[in-house]
Amino acid sequence: MSQSSIVTSPTAYRVGDDVFVAFQASGANCPQPGRGHDLTVLKIAAGSPPAMATAWCGALRGRGSPVATTTDGDSNPIVWIVGAEGDNRLHAFRGDTGEPIFVSEPLSGLRRFQTLIATQDRLYVGADGRIYAFHF
Repeated sequence: MSQSSIVTSPTAYRVGDDVFVAFQASGANCPQPGRGHDLTVLKIAAGSPPAMATAWCGALRGRGSPVATTTDGDSNPIVWIVGAEGDNRLHAFRGDTGEPIFVSEPLSGLRRFQTLIATQDRLYVGADGRIYAFHF
């Protein structure tokens, strides 16, 4: 699952009958070549017994805690994570494929292990002395 300790809370979401679980840590079996995959996403396939494998890994540097958003509670999942105390950027990935879809400019004042706050159409990122808001 991971080449490092998993110390932040994961997020989970559905894609069809399968459940995906995203967490901040370097993946042990990332399908994509390269380094710097600090976001790992597992796919738990429905079945008897269920099967689990690494679905994709996201390239970023930092120690944020991921959250997932959808358009209606099930469709079009997006995984969001900040590269806190690393690249200090907000990253967004397609939940089903891991395709990067957004990277912010660097944000100042981020701290490790922080999570994002997702509302109906905004993401909030707390930082030292400020709050960043992103519309999605």
